[in-house]
Amino acid sequence: RVLFRSPVVVASPSHVLAPLVLLLSGKRPVLDAGWPLLDGVISSRRSFGPLGLNFVKTYLIDFFAFHCSRLALVETEKQSSYSRRTFLLRNRKLEVLFTGCDEKRFPKLSPSEFKSEKVVFFRGGNQPEAGLDFLLGVCGDREFSDNGISFVIVSLGIPKERAVSDNVQIINHVISDEEISAFYRNAWLALGQLSSHSRLKRTIPHKFFEAAFFSTPYLTANSPIMERFAKAGLVSVFTGGDSQSLKRTILKLAQQSDVE
Repeated sequence: RVLFRSPVVVASPSHVLAPLVLLLSGKRPVLDAGWPLLDGVISSRRSFGPLGLNFVKTYLIDFFAFHCSRLALVETEKQSSYSRRTFLLRNRKLEVLFTGCDEKRFPKLSPSEFKSEKVVFFRGGNQPEAGLDFLLGVCGDREFSDNGISFVIVSLGIPKERAVSDNVQIINHVISDEEISAFYRNAWLALGQLSSHSRLKRTIPHKFFEAAFFSTPYLTANSPIMERFAKAGLVSVFTGGDSQSLKRTILKLAQQSDVE
């Protein structure tokens, strides 16, 4: 029981440990959830399992993890409201804390340099909210290459053959933190989540915080959360899930960059 003399924090995605901590120590832990597992496993990856058994299992893990904790931390106010309704929680059970990114992962930054090449950088999984399929369908457009715009897409499981144009590079293996740092530092524009998926109404992807850390301009779908940042002049947005809106916005940003 020495382990439980200090407050115990259960971090995501280890929600299942929260009931075990309560059972073994008699003390309720703090659950640093970020978001419910239901969001990542079901809403994002659609992994319902046979007869929906995976949905039921995931819901029950979330339910008992939240209720066995004395406090749970989630990423946004929208996520807090969603979790309260979904898992029947009291307001005082939840607090909001941005997820951010682990800055210690990345090499020490050197002074910013002028970026003469218009490299658009995307990294992340091919979940529905990412919108990667329609990005791949539009990034080879000739207007991009005519305007000196190229794309670097880092995502596991995407065949390199999907790069149908010389201005598109696909990297489908795990890259190091040093490589991630280099891509952000060299990018003219970083892309966030691109679809109109309902999950984006209550989440702030890690890519947002990474782009902010590297001072790389960020373009993402116009979810309600990102619209607020856009009105503050912190990000650029386009109509999520609309490939033509994405294309027009990138070209507009390129023209503005040329004028500046």
